[in-house]
Amino acid sequence: MTNIRKLDQIPILRFAFWFLAIVVSSLLAFAEWNGLNAIHLLHYDYGFFYYAFEAILHHQSGSSLYNSHAEQTFLARFHFPFLPHNQYVYPPQFAVFWCPFGALPFSLSSGIWMAMSILLYSLGVFWISRVIWPRLDWKYVGLLVLGASVMTPVQLDVGVGNVNCVLFSAVALSFYLLYNRQQAWRAGIPLGLAIVFKVTPAAILVYLLLRKQWRVSISALFTAGIFSGITAIWLGPACLIHYAEKFMAFGQTSMKNGPAPYNQSLVGVLGAFAQHHWLHWPPTFQNACFLLFMALTALLFLWVTIRTPSHRCIDVGLASLAPLVFSPLVEQMHMVFVIPSLFSLVYMAQRTRRDAPRSSQTTFWVLMVVAAGSFLALSLPTTFALNFLVNHWPQLFWVHTHMFWVLLALFTTTTWQSLRCTVQELPKRHYQAC
Repeated sequence: MTNIRKLDQIPILRFAFWFLAIVVSSLLAFAEWNGLNAIHLLHYDYGFFYYAFEAILHHQSGSSLYNSHAEQTFLARFHFPFLPHNQYVYPPQFAVFWCPFGALPFSLSSGIWMAMSILLYSLGVFWISRVIWPRLDWKYVGLLVLGASVMTPVQLDVGVGNVNCVLFSAVALSFYLLYNRQQAWRAGIPLGLAIVFKVTPAAILVYLLLRKQWRVSISALFTAGIFSGITAIWLGPACLIHYAEKFMAFGQTSMKNGPAPYNQSLVGVLGAFAQHHWLHWPPTFQNACFLLFMALTALLFLWVTIRTPSHRCIDVGLASLAPLVFSPLVEQMHMVFVIPSLFSLVYMAQRTRRDAPRSSQTTFWVLMVVAAGSFLALSLPTTFALNFLVNHWPQLFWVHTHMFWVLLALFTTTTWQSLRCTVQELPKRHYQAC
């Protein structure tokens, strides 16, 4: 970041740098959205949300939220493609909370949702950067926001109108309130909302419980319980029961969309290799491999939380990865949750070089290579390049499993760093601008 300091001293260079950074990030985002529009998938996921919002506003029965035939008929009105394995699979609480968006025309509603996702995502990056580097200069925070905005999971989520950027911001706010403001009771509120919006953030709650963060955990459970009660009063408890009964079935239906690149979990990677006859393992054996992977991952989490001290940057990184490593379905847009781990590794690399400049050069370079390599692998230019390669040379299908390997590298490296830590909390002197 020394080069940025030098640029900052010359006004015309400072202006040119930021202008170029904003233009490049905007052009990359436009290219992604234009590609989605060309295949009629721009705002596609939001179409399912909008259907659910209207169903709530029109006082339809709770079961109508999960009527796939009605959903597909509704989406056909907006000329979206028919993809039989997609439907509204979110908790009814999500539809109740956001149903006012259903009162607006679809084009206006989807546009506001997109703008809100961009804003909340930017705030989420800001909050996470403040957790990792509490005294980081604003220009570096802006650089982090711009850099994170050119990541494929982010622009894909914003483009199709999904909710992962919103969830990320809620989780980031929880960490910010917990670690920077020391407001544990308030920190549980956004996490509780994230859990009722989509069940998978509950894995973060489990991690916090293992770290004995009782107040934030109780607050999150209380928030989730209160809003679930409100939903039960509004729609009736049968709707919540129906969702709980169908939860696993929803996931299995979504997984029928195919292996990698759609599914970037271990299940999706093994499925892609089997589909192209690189592996001859039956689906039952592939699922057994995932269960073994999940069990080993759970043991690692237990070992880390029991045998290692708590560090805010490590805990933020590992907790954010928890919903991904334990899920058999990891869509590309879900990978927005790797950002805290990326930031954590960069911080640990800085700390390593500052505290042990001679003896830890290897560790520094390992951390920086993993962080930089992960960022590049998840960036839009890399996605465009990989799509070009696979479209022209289908035998290179395996490059489309790259997000799984990024997830595995980040999880392994972050866990390794947690095992290297020897103090209870990182000294405040470490929290300096780069």
